[in-house]
Parts: sequence; C-alpha cells; structure tokens
Amino acid sequence: MKKQFNYKSNLLLILSITLLVRIITVFLIGKIPCMDFSYWNEANNILNGSSKQPIYLVPSYGFLLYFLNKVLGSLFLASSICYVLFSFCIALLMYLIAKVMFNERTATITLLLITFMPNLTVAVAGYSHTSTVSLAFILSALYVLILGNFSKMKLTSCIIYFTVSSALAIFIRPESIIIIISILLLTILNKDLKLINRLKIILISSVLLFTAIKGHQIWIKHNTNSQYAGTFSDNKYTYLTFMHTLSLKNGTGIVDSIALDLSIKSFGSPESNRWSTIKAISKNPKIFVSNILYNIKELLDSCAHPLFYPFYLYFFIGIGIFSIWNKKNRYLQLLPLILLFSSIIPVLVFHVEIRYLVNFLVSIILISSYGLAEMNDLGKTKITLALLIFANFIIYAVYLINNSKLESLCG
Repeated sequence: MKKQFNYKSNLLLILSITLLVRIITVFLIGKIPCMDFSYWNEANNILNGSSKQPIYLVPSYGFLLYFLNKVLGSLFLASSICYVLFSFCIALLMYLIAKVMFNERTATITLLLITFMPNLTVAVAGYSHTSTVSLAFILSALYVLILGNFSKMKLTSCIIYFTVSSALAIFIRPESIIIIISILLLTILNKDLKLINRLKIILISSVLLFTAIKGHQIWIKHNTNSQYAGTFSDNKYTYLTFMHTLSLKNGTGIVDSIALDLSIKSFGSPESNRWSTIKAISKNPKIFVSNILYNIKELLDSCAHPLFYPFYLYFFIGIGIFSIWNKKNRYLQLLPLILLFSSIIPVLVFHVEIRYLVNFLVSIILISSYGLAEMNDLGKTKITLALLIFANFIIYAVYLINNSKLESLCG
C-alpha cells in the first residue's frame, strides 16, 4: 500500500494561504478590469434607466457588480471581492473534485499547485474577473455531477444543484455551455450508476437548462430595444468578438474598428449578416478554417507562456495521462480529456487570450497532480512538490512585482 501525505491536518492552513494570496494579488495590482465599468453601467441602465437600451453585454455579472457596489460603496471593492471569493472557490472545488476523482493525495497536490498558479492569480486579477466567476460555477456543476455519478448525492439534489450552477456559469459566460453539455453527456458512460439514473440526470437536467436559457432569451428580448438581441446579450458583441481574430492576424491587436473593416472583406457587412456569427461563417467557411488554424498557433504560443502553465509542469501531464488511462473506470478516463477539449473549442472559434484559458487549465492541473501523486518514491515526491511550489511562487512574485499588463480588451 502506498504511503499517504500527512497534509490533511494542514488543509485549513493551505486554504488560508490560498485565500491570502488572492487577497494580496488583487489589492496590490489595484485595478478594476476595464470591462467591469461597462458591466456595472449596463446593469445600472437596466435597473434604473427610464427607457430600454441595447443589452450589449451578458447582464448577470453586471447585476452582481451592481449589488456588491451598492453594499460596499466602491466598484473596486465589488470587483475585487468577486475575484477573491470565486478564485478561492475554484481552489476549494478543484481540491474536492480531485479528491472524489482520485484520492486525498492528488487533491492536496492540486490545491498546493493552484495556490500560486499564475493563470489563476496574476494573469486575471484586475484584468478579467468574469472568467473566474464562470469557472467557479462550472466546477460547482462538475463537482455535484461527479457526486451524483458515484451515488454520493441524492439524484434530485444532484440535478437541481447541477442545473443551477450550470445556468449561472452560462449566464456569466455563454461559451461555458459547451463544457456543461460535454460533461453532462459523458454521464452516460458511467456504469457505476444505473442506466435509468444516468438517463434521468441527462434528460431532466437538459430540460431544466433549456427552460432556463429560453427564459433568459425571453427576458433579454423584453428588456432591450435592439433588433439584434440574442439569447444571452446583443448579437453585436458576439459578432465583434468573433471578428477580433481578423485584426489579430493583421497584427493590429484587438481593435473593433479594424476587425469590422476586415470582416466586411471576408464575410460581408454586419448588417447583411444581421450580426449573426453563424451566417457570417456560412458565407466564407474558408476564412473561418483559417482563423481556427491561426488560433491553434496562438494557443500553442500561449501554452509556452509562464502566465498560463509553467513549462516544468508539463512533464507530469504525460505521467498523469498514462496513469489515468490505466484506471478501469472509463468515465474517469475520459472526464479530464472531455474537459480539456470542450474548453478549447470556444478559444479556437473566437480568439486566444491567456485570461480565456482558465477553463482549459482545470483538466491540465488535475492530470498533472495525479501524475505527480503517482510517483512511487514518497521522499522524491515531497521534494519535487516543494520545488514546483517554489518555482510557481517565483513566477507569481515576478509578475506581481512588475505588474505586467496583459494584452486584452483593455488595450
């Protein structure tokens, strides 16, 4: 029998350090993500405006900021609290998910690696908090789904919690729907659960989610004066985000005006497409494929960036994949890979930024942690883990001190 780490008694200490790191990070960076002003302003217009206006951004995050700002009297505090709370929830949920999927040892390693992980700290704090909030709800949905799949939660409770968490994740960042659908459908492969229960989880959750999304669509169209209202917000925002790849390929960065000019040459005018991304793609699938290939290249470049995932951790991904594939449970074999590929799809379709890769990071951390946990020599594992945490801290500290501004919609 393999020896176990004696970290369980120190779990509270590790969680406290993780929380403290997030508080220090966001307050030392001392910035409000530029889009948070727009989110708050839109929520204010919806709640207090005298007339209907276009709902350009997904309103759920704006409502959260608005009410926190009301309580705290500061948009900076409201935005920072969002980051600290949900980033800490990500760490805690990753620990719980790893514990259920694998074991206590893997869970503790996951938590220790996450503590100073650049992509969950200095890469997003003060720059993009919606990705953090959405990921917390995705992980909450995943956690209750795993509990339900292993009969550690009542089926009814599992379906309710999964649906609520999933809906919130999607309402914050609509692209989350790809991950949610993927992990839900994977339930069919879990033979530890009776087939009838698997079908109940999939069908009832799907109906409830569809109802929630349809209700959101009706609410959006009732509360906007835009003829281009979509399911989650105005189609113009999605259309522009999709076209950003064109300006990035052109070497001008993320500039709406340049992206629109280039899009007219490639896909026709936005009005002729009724600001529909799908209609634009159907006009010129060749350019769409070219954009995906460009984004694959950008993704590979980002994967080599220390703010995404430090290079010295990639070694353990190979060990982790090999170890996971030796497990007899097909559901557990495929879950990390499904998480990996479903989180890549939105990035390849739209455009690559490190802040958008937090979902992609989840499965990589889980796989790496399991690979490290499977090392047979306990002494070497402890030394290796200590060195990895120290290296993560160095990267974290260097970027925090220099407060390097990432290329983003903030310009």
